[in-house]
Amino acid sequence: MRHALRVISATFLGLMLAGTGVAKEKANPASPAAPASSPAYKVGILPFQDMSGSDYGEKLKQVLAKQLQAAILNGSKLTPRFLKPGGDNPGETELDVPYAVKLGKYYKNDLVVMGSLLSAEVEEKESSMSGPSFGGVSLGGKSRSQDASVVLQVELVDVGRGEKLTSLRATGKQHEAKVSSNISTGYGSMDMGGADFQKTALGKATQRAIEDLVRQLVAEAQKFTPPAAGSAGAEGEAGAAGGAASSSCHVLFRVMLSASMETIKEYTVTVNGTDLSAQVKAGMLQIDGPAAKMSMQVKAQNPPEGAQLQPAYEGQVACSCDKPEKVLVLEIDADGQGKFNWWQ
Repeated sequence: MRHALRVISATFLGLMLAGTGVAKEKANPASPAAPASSPAYKVGILPFQDMSGSDYGEKLKQVLAKQLQAAILNGSKLTPRFLKPGGDNPGETELDVPYAVKLGKYYKNDLVVMGSLLSAEVEEKESSMSGPSFGGVSLGGKSRSQDASVVLQVELVDVGRGEKLTSLRATGKQHEAKVSSNISTGYGSMDMGGADFQKTALGKATQRAIEDLVRQLVAEAQKFTPPAAGSAGAEGEAGAAGGAASSSCHVLFRVMLSASMETIKEYTVTVNGTDLSAQVKAGMLQIDGPAAKMSMQVKAQNPPEGAQLQPAYEGQVACSCDKPEKVLVLEIDADGQGKFNWWQ
């Protein structure tokens, strides 16, 4: 009799597990693979920022850039490169668009991805499962399920034009149902870069969000066209700057408070007597084909509260196109004194 009950119990639990697996398969169809066709642009990936406020968001953000890099390699012709702020390139570490442009130029990327983890949630439910009785013995157990959701957002930066191209957002969801009396997943102590994490509801939701991001990135890359050297806009800018040393030479200009490493986003600027203020975007100005010597005049507008500034800053800047991609910075110290410096 006991042997028969054990056989029946095993059969019953097997059926429950099989039914659970079928339900999960229907609720979570496999994500389609990311499209493989895309231009072969170079894409820099900055570390993700944690905006989720969850208990494990800080750990999860540390693996997102590497996961995105691997997914781009596997799902497109894009060439991704992980960018480490402050690594080989000195300067500020504030992850904003101007800094992304600076790093992108330094590492010769066409695009740069700045990512944020907006949400990482796991909801766990527990319920009792009862079955038929055999000889006074009731069969059953506890069912625990997890619903995980991950929301990622990235800013795609056009390095050549020195501006944000677009914002992309992706959501990944995963439902996991199991039958057990003691199932518990401790995400806080788990290695989120390991294989065990990839098998969890949160790991699968993260992978779905990453795959969705890659699809969107590939779609944007297919529409993207880098600025052409010697284009009408570039030639006009070069002529305004007083004659180009080389049409393939690019200078990125910005104004920065050296004490706080804060970028001044609004200013007027003339180069060799030509007003280029209208071309300033998010604090950045790209000068294509600059003159061998540039006469700069800059007037900051709407500076941060308490900042000491002079009415105007003027300087003569020599430019060599031996290294065609450079960053020129007007650094203003705590006393308001300014100096034009090259960041290479």
